[in-house]
Amino acid sequence: MIRSLFTGISGIKSNQMAIEVVGNNIANINTPAYKANQASFADSLSLYLRAGTSPTSSKGGINPMQIGNGSSIGSISSPFTQGSIEITSNPNDLAIAGNGFFILKNGDRQYYTRDGSFGIDAAGNLVDPATGFVVQGRMADNSGKITSSARVDNITVDPNTLAPAKATSKISLTGNLNSEAKANDSYQMSVMAYDSLGNTHNILVTFEKATDNEWSWRAELSPGNGNTLEPAEKNKLKFESNGKIDNNAPDAPTNASLKISFKNGATTPQTISLDFSKLVQFSDNFSPIASERDGYGAGLLESMRFDESGTLVGTFSNGITQKLAQLVLADFSNPEGLTKIGSNLYDISANSGMPKMGYAGEEIRASIVPGALESSNVDLANEFVRMMIAQRGFEANSRVITTSDSILGELVNLKR
Repeated sequence: MIRSLFTGISGIKSNQMAIEVVGNNIANINTPAYKANQASFADSLSLYLRAGTSPTSSKGGINPMQIGNGSSIGSISSPFTQGSIEITSNPNDLAIAGNGFFILKNGDRQYYTRDGSFGIDAAGNLVDPATGFVVQGRMADNSGKITSSARVDNITVDPNTLAPAKATSKISLTGNLNSEAKANDSYQMSVMAYDSLGNTHNILVTFEKATDNEWSWRAELSPGNGNTLEPAEKNKLKFESNGKIDNNAPDAPTNASLKISFKNGATTPQTISLDFSKLVQFSDNFSPIASERDGYGAGLLESMRFDESGTLVGTFSNGITQKLAQLVLADFSNPEGLTKIGSNLYDISANSGMPKMGYAGEEIRASIVPGALESSNVDLANEFVRMMIAQRGFEANSRVITTSDSILGELVNLKR
């Protein structure tokens, strides 16, 4: 009878712990990226009442006779099944669809989380607002390139970041030269170009009708700034009878190289390729425009956004976009072996393995969902069922104790 009392107590403790696990899961049903725990029972070491014997020629074998000593919690696991993705429209919120963890750093210690509810602090760091730990990744250089050799470090973006200017190297013209123009009729257009310092310069391009299907052109800079433009060696354009430009005329190339010398400290000489290959000649108004042109002035950072690879892309006031940084994720051979330390954070343990680091969609089988958070993977209906089973198990084990107590009471009363 005494043994049954302890057996009942072990069952009560096991079911009580199972209810505690369920209660914690339900409490975290709205915790971003929370992974539900699951308690598994195991029986305790059984007491041998009789050992088993093997069969003989005269009789069969006998099975061992054992009686158990109750139950215990064998394990509490955390299956890392994917939680649903909830759109928040906050550009700093990030969800991981697939494997991996965000990496956070506090001093020299690294921690891991699936909760991507991040923010920007006063120093421009991408941080977990609940702890102040800084999100880790690789920063881009001034040209927007992210190299794999760059060290994993804090993602920090200065709101006053400037995108450097880029000198114009190519200008393409598209439009019509009027076929009805008379000989010596001329038309002029202006094209803007940038130097290496981001200064703008107007290049005046003049077209003059020579003969049928033939034009001459010249390029010059707006006067008054001391800069000089070296004229092109060949400045003729020829058109075919169908109105298209003749790209094979040896004395009338459709691509010219302009060289500009500046007096303002910009890179000199600056070479600009002027492309006429998309011009046409029809009976219509004069309409050439610069349809394609590279180069731009310096620009101030206006906004930032993440893409599916975890790359932080900045949009600048000069209209360009440029990579600023890229998130580095961590994955483990046994994520369930990680140690929970609170605030949705995990730390490595002896059974989690060391982190494998990489980018989403490359080394890590995952993608980043910007403007969203991963929801808790707690299944409320399943938790209620587990809670009812644990409740009934607790009640049944209580009855074992009360029944054993009643029998012991009867046994004590035998002496009366």
